[in-house]
Amino acid sequence: MTAAREFIRDFRGNMSVLFAASLFPMVLLAGGLIDYSYQMKTKVKLQAALDNAILGAVASANGSPQAQAAFIKAKLPIWLNSNLTGKDRDNIRIDKINVSVGKDGTVTANVQAQVKTTFLKLVRINRLNLKAFTETKRSYGVTEVALVLDNTGSMSGAKLAELKRAAKLFINTIYDKVKDRPDKDNFKVAIVPFTQYVNVGKQYRNASWIAVPKDRYERYRHCYWSRQCVRYAHRRVCYWTGGGDWGPRRRICYTARYCKRYGPRKRRCYWAVRRTQWKGCVGSRNYPYNLTDTGYGANKVPGVMNRARNGYGSYNYCPSATITPLQSIVTKKSTLVSKLNRMTASGYTYIPAGLIWGRRVLSHQAPFTQGASDDEVRNKNIQRVIVLMTDGENTRSPTYPDHDGWNRNTADNITKALCNRIKAKNPATGRPFADIITVTFDVHNANVKSMLRACASMGSYDAQSGNLEAAFKSIGVKLAKLHLSR
Repeated sequence: MTAAREFIRDFRGNMSVLFAASLFPMVLLAGGLIDYSYQMKTKVKLQAALDNAILGAVASANGSPQAQAAFIKAKLPIWLNSNLTGKDRDNIRIDKINVSVGKDGTVTANVQAQVKTTFLKLVRINRLNLKAFTETKRSYGVTEVALVLDNTGSMSGAKLAELKRAAKLFINTIYDKVKDRPDKDNFKVAIVPFTQYVNVGKQYRNASWIAVPKDRYERYRHCYWSRQCVRYAHRRVCYWTGGGDWGPRRRICYTARYCKRYGPRKRRCYWAVRRTQWKGCVGSRNYPYNLTDTGYGANKVPGVMNRARNGYGSYNYCPSATITPLQSIVTKKSTLVSKLNRMTASGYTYIPAGLIWGRRVLSHQAPFTQGASDDEVRNKNIQRVIVLMTDGENTRSPTYPDHDGWNRNTADNITKALCNRIKAKNPATGRPFADIITVTFDVHNANVKSMLRACASMGSYDAQSGNLEAAFKSIGVKLAKLHLSR
């Protein structure tokens, strides 16, 4: 009994027992701290992976907000895994992903996940919860297109009808692809019909960038000597018409009445009226300002007058359809289609007239101010394109301010200079002012085709009658794809 009492009173081995009893909790506590530390580090990695994954998903998602949300939700687990390292990828289990896309392009994503434990498994805590949240606003691209369309006399009849169908198909093709997107108003189109001149519209008569003479109405007495016909006869007359800017050549015959015998000469007089009016037509500023979009204060755009006598006489062949500034292809689709329907064919060809105004409608400064500014082009995702379509060679050249010359070499040289200036890098933005797509329609002159191919920076199309719609649809698909992928 004495030995038993002494054993009970002996405390020399108690510390060992207590240490042995507390060893497991201490190891579990240290291991738990390690697991929780790994949880926090993994959460940071999951957040970084989610941020990177959502940026990639947003850049690839198209369509309506609902379609974008479904696409991002489906692809996010794949992109999350691709942004995690091998060990983290094995240890993390994604339980739930919530994605929403707002009408303003704001994308939010919540991820609930779990990470495997190491030491806490000893107390049956196999996983720890993880959460990550991110929000981003999609930065949509802006596309601005100028349709520069030939309205000369050679486009009359079936060719102009085909051009109208082709241009409307271009608009409908893009409309169908962007109409449901939050950035639907970021695809804009301008229309520039051209002949030997361009019609900017009479509403700009008093604008600061243009100089238009006053309209004049002059009444004068006109006298002449004539002889009255006293005997008529008939004969058949034939002639050829068309060619060049006046369409395909064709032979026309008719029966004409002519005077076989005249009576005595008599003096006849009448009152005549000369009308000199401005109907919106503009010519060229003196070289080199005819190649630029600057300096309108001292070098204004000259208004070209329409001249006629008693309702007949010399006209300047200004296109009846006026320039349509940049419009949203979705919200202003009906306006664009209406403007295309108003195009008529007349006059001669001077391609630089269309090209320079194609450049001006894409600009942010007067004459037209609807284009993106230099700061926006430099800092944002903006693309500008001129689509130039013509069915023939230059048949007029500048006589400043008019285009009444016949020097094709001069007109071609100006065309080439304008193409190079438009494609050149703009010092204010560090990017080309605009890309160019050219379309030749029923053109048989190899030199013209070569010149327009060299002008293009985004492709050149050579269409024959019946194939113009296919060319414009191909251009529409191409530009829509570029817009959606940016």
